[in-house]
Amino acid sequence: PDRKRAVLDRDALRILPEAAPAQDAYLLPLEQGFCEIAGTDVAIWAYLKENQETVTKQATNVYNLYTELQVRFDTIKGRIFLRPLAEGDRILQGGMHKKIRKLYGQVGVPLYLRGQLPLLCDDDGVLAVPGICLRDGSLPRQGEKALYIGIYLRKQNHFE
Repeated sequence: PDRKRAVLDRDALRILPEAAPAQDAYLLPLEQGFCEIAGTDVAIWAYLKENQETVTKQATNVYNLYTELQVRFDTIKGRIFLRPLAEGDRILQGGMHKKIRKLYGQVGVPLYLRGQLPLLCDDDGVLAVPGICLRDGSLPRQGEKALYIGIYLRKQNHFE
C-alpha cells in the first residue's frame, strides 16, 4: 500500500519506498569538491589534504548515513572513480583478496544499502569499500598527502 514495500533484512523488517527501476551502472570520475551520483541518494565530498596530521585507522561509518575515509595519495594507480558493486568484486585486505559481498555481510551492512554505496576504485581495482576498509597499503601516515572522501546517503526513509 502507498507504494511501499517490506524487506526482511537480518533481524529487522524495514518498510521502504517502492523500489526504483534498475538503473544503468555508473562510472563517475572522482574530482575534488562536491558531486552527486545521478539516480542515487549518494553525495560525495572529496579533497586533498597535505601533510596529514591525524590518521583514521580505518574507514569511519556513522549510523549508515555518512562514511568517511582517507587514502594515501601516492597509492592511487591511474584514474580514480566511483562505481557500484559488481559481481565478484574483491579487495586486498590483510594480505588476502576478500569478497566485498562477504565483507558487507560480516559487518552487517543492510541489504538495501549495499547497492547504494559506491566503491572507490582505481585502475588496479577496488581501492576502498566505504565504511569498511581500504586496500592494503592505502592508509595514509603522518605527514603524507591524502585524499579525503566523505560519502553521504541523503534520503533514508525507512522504519525499523
